[in-house]
Amino acid sequence: MLNIKAGDKIVYTSAAGRRPATVRSITIGATAKPDHSIAWLNITVPADIKMGRRFDSSFSIPADADSLKMFQVELA
Repeated sequence: MLNIKAGDKIVYTSAAGRRPATVRSITIGATAKPDHSIAWLNITVPADIKMGRRFDSSFSIPADADSLKMFQVELA
């Protein structure tokens, strides 16, 4: 079981490959399922010129147990 908090460094996997990120905050928000909320990790992925990313990227990923497993989230 992961214990993730704001400020933690993580690594996760997406279609773009294995990426490092920093958890900016964690929010509780809605999902597509009516009347269902989950935690969301608001993360920032740093720029990586070698990978063609000139700027930091910020976005959210779902933080329910199944999604964390699917994204292969680990503490860095």
